[in-house]
Amino acid sequence: MVFSLARLKPVVLQSVVWTSLAVLIFFVHSTLPSSRMPSVFVRVFGLAILYNVHQVVYSRFFVRRRYTVYGVALAVAIAVVGIAMQGYRAWSMPGAVSLWNVAEIVREIMGCAICLGMVLGVYMFVRQLRSQYQMQEARALQAGAELKMLQAQINPHFLFNTMHSLYTLIELRSEKAQEVVLAMSDLMRYMYQAANAEMVCLREEIENIERLLGLQRIRLGRRADVQLKVDGDTELWQIPPMLLLTLVENAFKHGVESTSASAGALLRIGLDIREEQMVFCVENTVGRAAIGIAKEPEPTAKTGLANVRRRLELLYPAAHKLCITGDDRFFSVTVTLWKTTHAF
Repeated sequence: MVFSLARLKPVVLQSVVWTSLAVLIFFVHSTLPSSRMPSVFVRVFGLAILYNVHQVVYSRFFVRRRYTVYGVALAVAIAVVGIAMQGYRAWSMPGAVSLWNVAEIVREIMGCAICLGMVLGVYMFVRQLRSQYQMQEARALQAGAELKMLQAQINPHFLFNTMHSLYTLIELRSEKAQEVVLAMSDLMRYMYQAANAEMVCLREEIENIERLLGLQRIRLGRRADVQLKVDGDTELWQIPPMLLLTLVENAFKHGVESTSASAGALLRIGLDIREEQMVFCVENTVGRAAIGIAKEPEPTAKTGLANVRRRLELLYPAAHKLCITGDDRFFSVTVTLWKTTHAF
């Protein structure tokens, strides 16, 4: 059989734990004479045997729902160790302790059972903590992978709409097409850098929202009234990349662009920045009557909002509020964030 360090590790670990326990017991009871040290080691050794026997019978019988066999096997093991402890006491203190004193044997057995229960209680507590830690780690990894997938959904959707704007300008032979290409290159650079970033400065997000607004103003002209108001210092916050940009892009695609020129499209964007709270609001006109969250005719209209909702749930589980309202004239999305430790 090939020697394996993996098999040796549990044995060494248990040896260290049980030896440390014996030494701790001896030093806690400082009044014990040094001659009692072997007795302490023997008792801890017996407890270690009981613990390992329990692990074996637990996996072989209890896990397989053979509870009666498990109980009998464990009771026999405790009785054997208790009698062995009484035998050691009779051997180490001849004349003072009788080997067949029933009361003392019962006391030894009860002591072994109580000590085993305490050890198993500590073991189960540590095991539960370890299980919870592993579960949290698995959830964090899963959430991280899901977040990457959600962020990857943004870029093609956003790129498609921006390319459509550029195509329209080129088709009209507009001189502003060059400005669009330059603004697009800046947006593409931001998207590329943000793809691998967990958080970005709020200033960067707002700068790229302004680029997007510039692109849309060029394309829509007087068809739409686009307003942006920022109150506060954008350097105070770090946010997930393209979180707010997605809401603005969604408002254009499924609100402003669907509003007829005669009706007059309106897009109002407001950002209120404070030390511990940030409120971002996007309000836009809707071009179809009675558009509501549940009656939205285009499934793609929900993609951006669903993406933002899920990212907020993952990154700000207890520190965000998403409010969505709509009627036959206006559609509004408000995101409120509170300062919190980033999850990843």
